[in-house]
Amino acid sequence: MIYFDSCDWNNPGQDRFTGLTAMLVYQHKDIPEDIQDKLYARILNHEYEDIVKIKADGSIKGKGSYERLRDMVFGADKMCSEVRYDKLKEPQSALVYCETKTYSPNRPGLDGAPPVRQTYCFAIPSICGNIARVDPIDYEFKEIRQQPTERRIEVPQKTVLRTRAVPEPDSLWLVLMGAALMAWIRSKAKTK
Repeated sequence: MIYFDSCDWNNPGQDRFTGLTAMLVYQHKDIPEDIQDKLYARILNHEYEDIVKIKADGSIKGKGSYERLRDMVFGADKMCSEVRYDKLKEPQSALVYCETKTYSPNRPGLDGAPPVRQTYCFAIPSICGNIARVDPIDYEFKEIRQQPTERRIEVPQKTVLRTRAVPEPDSLWLVLMGAALMAWIRSKAKTK
């Protein structure tokens, strides 16, 4: 993975991700594995939380509101920490997928403290298929959640899902193969 501190997303779709978008949740190592597995299954099953518009003014709104579009994975194994989109010509639609994990504070002196909830959300813009993190501002909209389809894909806990990049042939190799093919065709044509 190639990491960039910041990048420009004012021309969405320019360097789009072309692989299995759901796999990209595993690139975010700070998200617990069980939440990664749930998000992976939700994206595969198209069980989105919200449909939002990402606008140049910085707003990310649907029925809920979000902020901090960041950590966008795009192109061939590239990740951008800070995403700039202040010059978007038109709002971009995205599906948002969220999962919440509840942590109990197990530290001395915190006996009886209420549990801590952490919500992890991803936005997948429809124009490019990239995936980016967003933070929910108001996360009390469970009724938005898309109903599951008949075909449901379950991801077992602790399943390691990884892909390998397929190497592309080098340009020189292709030129050499083309020249060899042309020479072979020419020799066959002379013998006839």
